[in-house]
Amino acid sequence: MNIKHARRIYKMMHFEPLPLLEAHFFLAGKQAGFSAEEYFKKKNALNPPTDFPMERYIKILSEVESRLAAAVTVSEDVLAALYGELGSGSGDPAFQGDYFAANIVTCGIECFSDEKNCFQNIQNRLCEIPDRIAQRILGDAPEESFTAVRAVELITDSELSNESKLLLIDLVLRPQKYADMLERALLPVAEEFRRCRELVEPLVALYRKAYGHIESAEQENELFLPMMKPGSQAVERYDIYPLISYFYVIIFSFTSADNSKIFGGIGVMYEVLKKHYRTDIDMNAKLASIMNTLGSKSRFDIIARLSEGPQYGRELAANLGLTPATVSHHINALLAEGLIKLDTSGKRIYYSLNYDCTEAFVEKLQQLLSRKK
Repeated sequence: MNIKHARRIYKMMHFEPLPLLEAHFFLAGKQAGFSAEEYFKKKNALNPPTDFPMERYIKILSEVESRLAAAVTVSEDVLAALYGELGSGSGDPAFQGDYFAANIVTCGIECFSDEKNCFQNIQNRLCEIPDRIAQRILGDAPEESFTAVRAVELITDSELSNESKLLLIDLVLRPQKYADMLERALLPVAEEFRRCRELVEPLVALYRKAYGHIESAEQENELFLPMMKPGSQAVERYDIYPLISYFYVIIFSFTSADNSKIFGGIGVMYEVLKKHYRTDIDMNAKLASIMNTLGSKSRFDIIARLSEGPQYGRELAANLGLTPATVSHHINALLAEGLIKLDTSGKRIYYSLNYDCTEAFVEKLQQLLSRKK
């Protein structure tokens, strides 16, 4: 393990997966209908890999998924309440990727690193749930703490679907119910994951090979800079774990106001997938996805406004004549594409263009459509 101590700086690449975190990600993926076998079937059909023994690792991932699925003891209704995506009434997700009740209850994946006190820590912070929901709907941290009554009013006036509104209102009014459901859902799956530890060792070995020798600032920058937010301080602390259930992605959570502290994970096959699959087909899909996102006039107007400089959510809403909830809806779609970044200043969250992404998009689009190849 790589540990450095200088001016209280603490940096560590961990090489043991976190069972509770794996259970959390597995249940999220299960509810979304994800499976490793289907992931590779679609990926291989469009973009065959270069020479690499993928089948060995696909088999391991599939066996782990099967064993974890067999360990689930809660009902489908409980899983849907905890991990069902909260979306808008129009069917277009109002919040991208990780907006479901379980993440509101936990308030950050870092809680899963303290297995002994995880659920007690969650219990101790249930009072924050109205503020967490308000921040996601408004796009900014509330200037004053939200009461349950104010949170219910905000949810009712939002663009979320009626089903999502009812679930969030229930969560605000009965947070203990959801904390208990989460504990019952996670513990058996986490225990089964522990029993899979020997099985997943070849996957962890891929991660260890890729990240076991991060010793220099240059190597750290190469890893973290693509994820950093504008105005962030240098990374002073990080804890990074291997991800099995989310084997194909990087997930970071900034755990300090200046974004200098990171908690997260890297998929055990992330580097392998990046190295052994061609990127041209993936790039075309990315271009199409961005163009679809920018097809909304409101989203294009947000991009145009941010080209003039950073703005916070309510400022954007006032300038564009939109409600804060509508702006938040579109902001999350733009964040998901990487077109914009966010930064915190006090209690406010500011948005700005991610020029690395927008310039790459324009360049690739020009290469695709220009006569000059």
